Amino acid sequence: MDLLKIKKIAERVKSELQPFCSFIEIAGSIRREALYPNDIEIVAVREIKKIRELNDKVNLWKKVKGDALGKYTQRIRKRI
Repeated sequence: MDLLKIKKIAERVKSELQPFCSFIEIAGSIRREALYPNDIEIVAVREIKKIRELNDKVNLWKKVKGDALGKYTQRIRKRI
């Protein structure tokens, strides 16, 4: 997928998670503006008061590894 398309998807995912985070940014190959990134990396600091809501949101996505409340999680999300 080309950079512009995946960037739009990443922005939508970021906006979905934003309410539950005190900090959130798109990272990795999208941030570096690779022509054809193959994944979406997001760095986030969760908002402690909204941790349950964040957990519920992320657990809707298919788990590859890691836990929603852990240091790292990898998920597969249906296309948006």
